[in-house]
Amino acid sequence: MPDDFDDDLFTEQEDHPRSLRPYVIAAVAVLSVGALVAAGLWLTRGDDQPSTAASPSASSTSVGGPPSGRYPVTSEGVAAGGGGTMKADDGITPIGFPATCTGAVGAATAAVVALQNPVPAVKGVPGKPRRGLQRTLDYLLQTRSPEATDLGGNAWPSDSVGSVEDPKQGGYRIVSCTPGQAAVVAVFSCGKIVGSDPQAPGIDGTVLCLTGGYQMRYGGTPADWRVYADADADVLPLDAYPEGKGGVEGPLTKSQRRAILSRLPGWREYTNAPQ
Repeated sequence: MPDDFDDDLFTEQEDHPRSLRPYVIAAVAVLSVGALVAAGLWLTRGDDQPSTAASPSASSTSVGGPPSGRYPVTSEGVAAGGGGTMKADDGITPIGFPATCTGAVGAATAAVVALQNPVPAVKGVPGKPRRGLQRTLDYLLQTRSPEATDLGGNAWPSDSVGSVEDPKQGGYRIVSCTPGQAAVVAVFSCGKIVGSDPQAPGIDGTVLCLTGGYQMRYGGTPADWRVYADADADVLPLDAYPEGKGGVEGPLTKSQRRAILSRLPGWREYTNAPQ
């Protein structure tokens, strides 16, 4: 990592509309018609980051009854949507996190929500970007990382559906962390799909829970945790999709959430998780 994070400031953004590639929407099972709809982006694998893959022997499960694991699920004081000292220009995204590892978790969790597109298209016409979006992205993605630039594009309205993220329904894991320098944070988040798609009748309102992750770096002006790139992070053993890209339909009950999180070590739930 560079000694001076400010050397990697990223301020230029494309002026033309960008396509939506939501990080949480990998596949949606429309059970009523027995269809599987592909709609988005999964994680970009980073060879220099540690990962813990789901066991190949993990059995396929349904959200109605995932088997409990053997690892305890605890909380360490991180609230989804909280922990920052101020708000970004959109008036919603918390920023200003401490240089601690839990601060990295708070920032990564906030980014999971902010870097999605909650504005669906209307009859194929992209919606209007939410207030303060560009300035918020400039703050969250203050690096020249190409992946960071792409993540910024994911947040802009496109001609497709959108996603409203609710991480507190899921959980998180600190994959690696050096306070005040860098961290890799995995987040299990549930996203509600908004908008309609002729290829997927009934997709509006579907909740899909998936695992993703970010490489976080501390620094910039003002100093804060910011997203550097996607990260290869733990893939929780959920419903079996090709290449481990598993997801389960939500929303999850407390017992369902804890049963899923307990299947791999180190996963924790947020203090404001639904009870």
